[in-house]
Amino acid sequence: MASVAINMIRGLLTIGLLAANGGVLASAFEFAGLSRATTPQDVARRYPNSTVSSGYVRVSPKDTHDHIFGIELFGPKRGSRLRINFESPDRKFPLCGTVEKSIVLTHGPPAEIREFREEAMQNRYMVWKLDLETVQLQCFRFGDQVNYMAEAIAVHPMETRSPPPNPIGDPDAHMSRAGRSQ
Repeated sequence: MASVAINMIRGLLTIGLLAANGGVLASAFEFAGLSRATTPQDVARRYPNSTVSSGYVRVSPKDTHDHIFGIELFGPKRGSRLRINFESPDRKFPLCGTVEKSIVLTHGPPAEIREFREEAMQNRYMVWKLDLETVQLQCFRFGDQVNYMAEAIAVHPMETRSPPPNPIGDPDAHMSRAGRSQ
């Protein structure tokens, strides 16, 4: 009887530890194996056919997965900002809803949605405020398009300023669509 009670207590402790550990892990953002802890060395190993230059990785079509064609790692240390770019070499983007669903499955619905216009482009930025960081899914559509397309995911440490509502004011933002006419 005592051994059954001891095994039961061990089982409950294990479940409790796993649940606590899962809660901690769930607060850190990861998309397709990339997080703010990702280093240029990690990326070079994971994307062997891609070009790594300073903090930017141009993902080769041979290495691409999850619609990722560019990775920006900001700062010299782990835990700095991260930006995952979805624009393909032929200027195609995945549907915003597809990327959003994968984030929502792990982190729930966005805490905030920002919408604004830039000339002929309608932008929709969805923001998740996690324990350790702020995540922003940046989507857009042109003119009469019904669906929004996913341009990028920007991940910032929580202790820094929030991502800007409009990337024009952010000198570090990768403006792959700037000046594009369609």
